[in-house]
Amino acid sequence: MSAVATYANGLLFTISAIYYVNRIGLDPLQLVLVGTVLETTYLIFQLPTGVLADHFSRRLSVILGLTLTGLGFGLQGLAPDFGLLLFCQVLWGVGASFVEGANDAWLADEVGAERVGPIFLLNTQWCQIAGILGLLSSVALALIDLTLPIVLSGVIYLALSLFLVFAMPERGFKPVSIGNRPDLGSLSRTLITGLKVVWSRPVLLILLAVEFFVGAASEGFDRLWGAHLLTSVGLPVFGHWEAVIWFGIIGVGGDIISLVGLQFCRGWLNRLERSNIARLFVISQAVIIVGRFIFSLSGSFELAVGVLWISGALQALVRPLFNAWLTEVIPSNVRATVLSMHGQSNAVGQIVGGPGVGLLGRAFSTRVALLATGLMLVPNLWLYSKLGGQTRSQPVEDGPVTVEV
Repeated sequence: MSAVATYANGLLFTISAIYYVNRIGLDPLQLVLVGTVLETTYLIFQLPTGVLADHFSRRLSVILGLTLTGLGFGLQGLAPDFGLLLFCQVLWGVGASFVEGANDAWLADEVGAERVGPIFLLNTQWCQIAGILGLLSSVALALIDLTLPIVLSGVIYLALSLFLVFAMPERGFKPVSIGNRPDLGSLSRTLITGLKVVWSRPVLLILLAVEFFVGAASEGFDRLWGAHLLTSVGLPVFGHWEAVIWFGIIGVGGDIISLVGLQFCRGWLNRLERSNIARLFVISQAVIIVGRFIFSLSGSFELAVGVLWISGALQALVRPLFNAWLTEVIPSNVRATVLSMHGQSNAVGQIVGGPGVGLLGRAFSTRVALLATGLMLVPNLWLYSKLGGQTRSQPVEDGPVTVEV
């Protein structure tokens, strides 16, 4: 499932910056506002959908979310219109809120929370392979018509959701309910229980804070790095190569480096103690921050792309470890709810940080805006060091956690 979704993402994301800048004509602020609409929608719906997934069905939540995401992806290719693009972000945001949290919670229930770490690492590798294929397909289709990969990405998501209706099991999930009639009171109890779990476990509070700053920094960077290469650094002149070819090379090169690096380190990563994982988080975050500064100031295409590749490889290494650590310390009956809270923290960060970065880009330059995204990650150095000070978390009982209200 994740690999197919990643293939569809590769179709869209490879050429989205080119489509937004060259076809629709968005400026830096508009580029960031597109992301802000997406993240605001995601923020509004994330926690309610997580609670619903814990109450009714993680499987149903994932299928519905993939359907809405497919509509949000595909419709934006129908016309180069800013209003339509914003509407598609709303569909995408609602869809992502249904999938986020419910997907990882479903997996943990089906295979056991203690086994998700190695699965996350392996899944990341398969997704990188799928991403490479998606990038290559995106470039080939965009050379025919820039909208083809966008529309196809939506069609693939819709087909995936239809397939899962028949193929996705749900054997390990135990719905949270009072008797057989979940009501508003039981929904609120699930929410309060999730809040209690987060508040009572310092490691969850730290990871939630990390997500906020990751979101604040990522929104502006994700929206502007492509525009920075197009308008500030410039693409190399090589025959009649179009921008989509260069962006395809950037994407494929980054995925191959991440894939090889993860394969080389996977066995070692699986044996890491929690304290060593926290140190790895600190080191990787420091390198990414320095990379942001170099990327924003560089006038060299080769140096800028090299920094992108190194940062992407580090993120591919640490993200599955982060997700596994987070998933393991959350009780099963509120897992989707608590994971949704972390998704919300990321979304709040993007909403808070994104527009400011966009305004900096409009008022000054994309270089200044990208520099700001590096500064936004600095607090995570302290947070990750605090994470390293936490002792190994006590095993989490997989049974229900309750709270009196």
